Amino acid sequence: MISPAVGSGQVNVSGTSYTWTGLTNGQEYQVQVRARNAAPDPSEWSGWSAGEIPAGVPDAPAAPRVQRVDSPVAAQITGSWEAPFANGDAVSQYEVTILREGAQFRQFTVPGSTTTFTEDAPAGSSYTATVRAMNKAGWGETSQASAPVRSFVKPSAPGTPSASANGKNGQVELAFSNAQPNGDPIKQYQVSVNGGGWQNLRTDRVVTGLNNGQSYTFRVRAMNTYAGDPSGASASAVPYGPLANPSMRASGNAKSATFSWNAPDGNGRDITAIQVRFTNDNGGWGGWQSVGASGNRTVGDAYSTTYRGEIQVTRSDGQVTRDSAQATSGKDPANPRVAVSRTRPAQYPDRCVHRSCAHLDMRYWDLPAGNYKVTFDTSMPRGTGPSISDSIHNKKVHTIRNGAGTLTTPMFFGYPGETITVLIEGPVTRKASLRWPDAPPG
Repeated sequence: MISPAVGSGQVNVSGTSYTWTGLTNGQEYQVQVRARNAAPDPSEWSGWSAGEIPAGVPDAPAAPRVQRVDSPVAAQITGSWEAPFANGDAVSQYEVTILREGAQFRQFTVPGSTTTFTEDAPAGSSYTATVRAMNKAGWGETSQASAPVRSFVKPSAPGTPSASANGKNGQVELAFSNAQPNGDPIKQYQVSVNGGGWQNLRTDRVVTGLNNGQSYTFRVRAMNTYAGDPSGASASAVPYGPLANPSMRASGNAKSATFSWNAPDGNGRDITAIQVRFTNDNGGWGGWQSVGASGNRTVGDAYSTTYRGEIQVTRSDGQVTRDSAQATSGKDPANPRVAVSRTRPAQYPDRCVHRSCAHLDMRYWDLPAGNYKVTFDTSMPRGTGPSISDSIHNKKVHTIRNGAGTLTTPMFFGYPGETITVLIEGPVTRKASLRWPDAPPG
C-alpha cells in the first residue's frame, strides 16, 4: 500500500519488489506491505517505509547571459543564468561549457546554488557558453548557447617613435610601429609633446602647431575602448619652415647708387652665410662679400650709369634665397656733348668740286676738365673720289681741352648722303654723326 494513495492505493504483487508509476515528482511517498498465503487472512501490515520523493532530470536552463568583464587589463568573461525547473529534486550542480570561436575552450561544474561564473578569456576571441543542470535523476538537457561576446583589453604600447622635421612651419612627422589592438580595434593614436597632456594624432602622424627652432620630444599611445600604455620618448626634433626671401632696395645718387638690404632669420635653422655683390662703373660684377643681416652700401662714381646689386642668404640645410635691385645715377649736370660742323666752305677746283664741299669742324660744350683726342671717320670708302681729305681715312688725331668751343681742321668733305662721324676720348667719351647734306655749307 502507498500513501498518499495512487489509484486504489494497493496492488497485489508476486515477488519482493515493485515500481510504482504515475507518481507526482516532488511529492513524498511511503509504503507498507503485508504477506498473503493459502490461509484465509493476510498478515498484519508492516510499518511505514522511510519517505521517498520521485524526481525527473532538470529542465534545460535558458541560454545564459555572458558579457566581458569591464577591465583594461583583465581578459575575462562573466556569465549568469536562471535556475531551471528542477523536476522533483533540487539541482545539485551545473556543468558550464565555454566555447572559443565555436570550439570547446573550457568545461567545469559549479554547485547547484551557484548560477554565475567568471573565467579568464584570452583577448581577441569571441566566446559563447552553455549550461546544463543535474539532480539525483541525472543530467538535464543542455541550454542554448549564449550570445557571443568578444574579450579584449587595452592596446599594447606602440614602438618608440622617430621624429623628423618636414620643413613645413611648425610641423614634425612621427614614425612608429603600430600597437597590438588586443581584441578591440584601435580607433585613434594620441601624442604627448614634451611630456604634456595627450591629444589626438593626425592620421598622417604629423604633429602641427609647434614653434620653429624649438626642441621637442614625443610619446604616443593607442586608443581602443581604453587608453593603451605610452611608448618611450622619441629623440629630440626641431621644426623649421621655408627660408624667406631677403629684400634689397636701391636708390640712385648723383654719381652712385646706394643699396640697402635685410636678410630673414633662419626660421628654425641656422643661417650660414649672407652675401652681397654689386656692378661697377663698367657694368661688371664685383665679388661676393659677407655682410650682416641688415646694412647698406654705396657704389659707383659715374653719371648716367645703372648699378645692380644682389643678395643671397644660405641656410644650414643648403636652402638659398635671393633678391636683387638696381638704380641709375644722375645725369651729368654739365651735359658734355659734341657736334659735326660744316660752316666753312672748301671749294678747291682740283680737290673738292661739289657744291656741298666744306671744311670739317667740331663744336663741343661742357667737357669736364682734362685733355681729349679727336678723330673723324666716314662711311665713304677709301679711294672713291677727290672730295675728301686723306687724313679723314687716316684718322688724324686732333687734341682739345675741356670746356666749350670749336675745333677747326683743314680737312674737307663733299659727298652728299654719306656720313661723317666725330669721336672724342678723354675724361668722358662722346660721339656725333652728320649725314652730309646736298647743299652749300652755312
